[in-house]
Amino acid sequence: MPGTRTLATDASPRIAAASIRSVSGTRMLVVQIADGRALILPLWLYPLLHAAAPSAQRNLQIIGRGRGLHWPTLDLDLSLAGMLAGTPDLTKLAKSTAKRLHLTDYARIAAQPRRKAS
Repeated sequence: MPGTRTLATDASPRIAAASIRSVSGTRMLVVQIADGRALILPLWLYPLLHAAAPSAQRNLQIIGRGRGLHWPTLDLDLSLAGMLAGTPDLTKLAKSTAKRLHLTDYARIAAQPRRKAS
């Protein structure tokens, strides 16, 4: 309509809080999203985080205005978009760490073909 202004908003989800917790005996990354949703991911998706000492796991920062997480002592960054998609860490170091730790669930997920973003 003429004379009507549209307010542009950034509706992308943002991280409000994150922590590492034990859920049914499995270490999980728990991410609280600002819109009220919670994302719970097994640490084996991220072998470097899985292998880290508890103190390094707890030392996390929300970065990019809530669009990601950073672990300074691990030099590890995870994007909220990747976490929402369930994408594991597929770096060479993550793969070798998973192999060393015998993370069979990670190996199964990492071997699946990935769709390329369009």
